[in-house]
Amino acid sequence: MSVLVSDPVRAGETAIPASSKEAQVQTLPVLEYPIPSGCHAIPAEELDLRPDAEIDEDIVNPKPISTEWQKNIFFFWHSGYETMHPYTKRNVRAHYRRLAKKGWNIYVINRVEGSPLNIAEFVDVTDPELFPKAYIDGRVGGEFAPQHTSDLVRWPLLRKYGVGHHLLQLGSRGPPRSRQLLLRLAAQQPALLARTQAVVGAVER
Repeated sequence: MSVLVSDPVRAGETAIPASSKEAQVQTLPVLEYPIPSGCHAIPAEELDLRPDAEIDEDIVNPKPISTEWQKNIFFFWHSGYETMHPYTKRNVRAHYRRLAKKGWNIYVINRVEGSPLNIAEFVDVTDPELFPKAYIDGRVGGEFAPQHTSDLVRWPLLRKYGVGHHLLQLGSRGPPRSRQLLLRLAAQQPALLARTQAVVGAVER
């Protein structure tokens, strides 16, 4: 299938007529995949299908957070949601569209000075029990500083507001009388139970 460019395309100072072969853009046909057995499409009434601009407005102006409300999902982008790449924004929007109507709050935490979504608005960034000295002193550097910062801010957030899918569980969770129940994925093969390191959630017993 091909579509025509509606306006002339300029190459240097030469205008190419929209009806010319050079101005035609080849596009691939839309691929349709069958829904796997046991799965179903999410009903439209359960999704937030408003335009992207309206979803973005809610993402950058979320509801105030509370430790009493456990349905919180955290993302981190050091320079804020507005500076995210288009594909990363789509990821956040997809979570919002699927989960907002079910009562989940989406927060894209950042380190932008003065932002209401700055990590300092959610946890005490000067607490040595939560953050290493390098973070407190502002000495996290190098090419991958944003990624390291993301790892460092995740634990304090999850410790205060709930458990997310990046917790690495080592050893026993104990004590058995704890009210928290951790949920995780398990990859099973014949004669082998492979536990993944991804904890996907936590609920009160």
